[in-house]
Amino acid sequence: MIFQKRFRGAEEFLQEVDKVGLWITNSLLIGTLLVLAILPVLAYRWAQTPFMGAFVERTLVFNSVGPQSDVPWLGLKAGLKFPFHLLSIDEEPVEDASDIARVLGNFSVGDDVRIRYATKANTVKQTIRLQRFPTGDFFAFFWVPYLIGWTYVLIGIWVFRSRWYSVAGRTFMVFCLSMSMSIATLFDLYTTHVFSWLWSIGLLVAPAALFTLGLIFPRESAWSEKHRVLRWAGFLPAVFLMGSSLWSLYVAGDPTAYVTAWQREYIFASLGILFFLGMTLYRYVRAPTAIVRDQARVILLGSILAFGPITIYMLRAAISPLAFNVSFFFPPLGFFPLSIGYAVLRHRLLNTDRLIQQGLAHIILALVVGAGYVFLTSIAHSLSGIIIPPGNSIFIIGSVITVVLIFIFNPLRVWVQ
Repeated sequence: MIFQKRFRGAEEFLQEVDKVGLWITNSLLIGTLLVLAILPVLAYRWAQTPFMGAFVERTLVFNSVGPQSDVPWLGLKAGLKFPFHLLSIDEEPVEDASDIARVLGNFSVGDDVRIRYATKANTVKQTIRLQRFPTGDFFAFFWVPYLIGWTYVLIGIWVFRSRWYSVAGRTFMVFCLSMSMSIATLFDLYTTHVFSWLWSIGLLVAPAALFTLGLIFPRESAWSEKHRVLRWAGFLPAVFLMGSSLWSLYVAGDPTAYVTAWQREYIFASLGILFFLGMTLYRYVRAPTAIVRDQARVILLGSILAFGPITIYMLRAAISPLAFNVSFFFPPLGFFPLSIGYAVLRHRLLNTDRLIQQGLAHIILALVVGAGYVFLTSIAHSLSGIIIPPGNSIFIIGSVITVVLIFIFNPLRVWVQ
């Protein structure tokens, strides 16, 4: 009795968790769509301001990220690089991106402006010629990540529409939304810094969701099904790292403190990707059904193509700061949601193998019932010598099926499955 009450209590608790998870997923979707609508406006406004030839992070540290086009950046050519810390422009102190935009808004492309920045040794004043942000770089830094971010959202919505009631469907949606934010907000991270916090959070939520997907997708592992709390184990370190990262960006006071925090994020993200790849490879090798193996093969290939290059980058960046090449690392990321979408589209549902199992079981049972009918009618004819008229077939079949359903159907069905 006590066990039954505890079981009911656990089931009710899990139902409440599912309701909260569904509410959170829908809220994240609405928030993501709003951010995606705002990002082009922020990017366009920033591009109208003269460019000093180098990107700065949220703490106004030059990050050494270089051009993706053939047009040189004058600030980088003049020596503005990591870990130099921007202090003032035209003798006006700057503390954030809005101050930079306000001061540079008073100048035009081609003007010379005097900036002051701090190095490890001293403070330096230098004259920089302002330029227009190159069109090719705007496409590479904004439009490429932005469109990849939309790819993740749209495929996530497509899967979520058919699997919103399952943990796998909701987790995949959260993964897609967090990936979308960590990809689409990259240009904002380098320029307006409005959503720097969101980029940092997305970079942590994505591997945590990937850890959960590794346990339950395309089919839940036995030890995760037995200990369901393990599904969410990846979110605990993610929350801790999230607090550390946000502190370094907004509170710490040390302009380079974010480097260590982001290096921890890179390690965590790499571990999440490697765990997912390992679990997918395990399912491909040890899956009990051909469908799960086929799904795992497709997903494994897409995952390696998508995450292989960027995982190598994050592991290297975790050792020492390294400039990020958008054109090389971001386009392959589209392979992962496409591989998931292909696996789902090919098999219609995430758990199609269960449907096929049940369908085959019922077909086998129908054959057993039919054989039983033939056997019983043959026995009756042999014992009584009476030929059963065809008109009585419906009655006899109904009687046999009733007996099978009442006495042996469920044990037989379980054994057949």
